[in-house]
Amino acid sequence: MSRIFCSLVAALCLAVPVAAQADAKAKETPKAEAKTDPKADKKEAKAEVDTLKIFRTKGNTWTFKLADGTFEKHEVTEVTEKKASVKLTSLDKDRKETAFDFYTVSLKDKAKTEDKTPSKVEEEKLTVGTVILDCTHAQFYSSGGTLHTWTSKDFHMLVKEQWVSKTSTDTRRELVEIAAK
Repeated sequence: MSRIFCSLVAALCLAVPVAAQADAKAKETPKAEAKTDPKADKKEAKAEVDTLKIFRTKGNTWTFKLADGTFEKHEVTEVTEKKASVKLTSLDKDRKETAFDFYTVSLKDKAKTEDKTPSKVEEEKLTVGTVILDCTHAQFYSSGGTLHTWTSKDFHMLVKEQWVSKTSTDTRRELVEIAAK
């Protein structure tokens, strides 16, 4: 059960942010603009976004505060050419450890993106502890409300996820600490 939970967490941290950033880049590039320099195309292809950057350095840590007031801390414990091992620690409201597990992230495969396209994308800055992160704020509209996601442009990970409906605003997950290179 905990492995399934870890897989879902990893998917949330990678999939939604990647889709939002891809859509933001698509909206930034004017469609009427024709590229005439073939070298520019090659440079653009090489400048591909590393959606797994956070997992490539041993010792990187990040902590989310969840909707119920508990926390989950992720720490990259080992990095090889093929994979990263991450310790996922569950913390109570006082940040005392209640459980832990490990999950791995393949560094060979590109992160999978979801097919959902945001209804609106904007650039924003969010403060996490003492770190200011440039983020992409994507909004996904539905009949029940709006899902807001903020994704770090530097680390390509979810920074905040919030559900807003006519009757409530619930922050489901929010990055409260990050120590990454």
